[in-house]
Amino acid sequence: MGVHGAKVAGVEMLRAFLRYSKQVEAFEMFVPPSQESAWLHFRERLHKEGVPIERFHLRPITELPNAIRKETFAAFHCNPPPEWGNMLLLRQHARHPFACTATLHSISYAFLLPYLAVALHCGVTEADKLICSSIAQKKALSHLLARAAQILSPPPNLASLEEKLITHIPLGVDTERFRPMDKRLCRRLWHLPEEDLLVLYLGRLSVATKMDFLPLFRAFPGNPESLSKCLAYSGGARATYRLCPTTSTLR
Repeated sequence: MGVHGAKVAGVEMLRAFLRYSKQVEAFEMFVPPSQESAWLHFRERLHKEGVPIERFHLRPITELPNAIRKETFAAFHCNPPPEWGNMLLLRQHARHPFACTATLHSISYAFLLPYLAVALHCGVTEADKLICSSIAQKKALSHLLARAAQILSPPPNLASLEEKLITHIPLGVDTERFRPMDKRLCRRLWHLPEEDLLVLYLGRLSVATKMDFLPLFRAFPGNPESLSKCLAYSGGARATYRLCPTTSTLR
C-alpha cells in the first residue's frame, strides 16, 4: 500500500486503527525502497496530528517472507491482486495462519482471472475477504470468480465460496458536499446536452488496477461515437487523456 494522498482509504483506515484500536499489539507495514521516504513522512505527520504511532512499525518488504515464517500475524490487508494472491501463496509457509483481505475498486478480467484461480487453489478461509466498494463491482467479481473456479479440477462449491470470500463495504460520502440534484438543472449548469448519454468518471486510469474504458465502449453497439460525451478526470497524473475522437476531457 502506497501513500498517494491524505484521504486514501487504506491510509485513513490505518489512522483510525492507531487512534481507536486497543486490541492490536502492533501494525507492521512492509514497504518497498521506493515508498520508504513517503511512509516515513506520513508517520511523522501522524505524530504531529497527535495520533499515537508507537505501534506503527515500518519494515523493508524484503523481510516479509522470513517474517511470515518466524513471526505471528493476525491479519494482512493487502493491495488487490496480484499482491493479495501472492500473500496467499506466502501464507502456506506461515508460522501461524492469518486472515488476508484486500479492497478492490475496479475489476480487470485480464489481470484478475489467473490470480483468483491461484488463490482458490491455495485455499481461502472464512476470514479472507475481497472487499468491493459497490454492488455492481461485487456482481462483476462474482462472475469472475465463477470463471476462475472453472479452471480448477474439481471445481469448488461456488455458492459457499462466493458467500465466504466476497463482501461489500460502500465508500463513505461527504453528504455536506455531495447530495442529490435535479439532473436537467445540473446539465444546464455545466452546459451539457440534456438528452445525450453522458459518462462521468473521476479517478485514475489503469487497465490493471483502476478504470479501463475499453469494456465500457464495448458495451455499446457499433462505434464508440454512440457515447455522445465522455467526461473524464484522471487524478494522480498531469497529462490529459483523450480517449477517443468524441471524448471531451474535463479538468
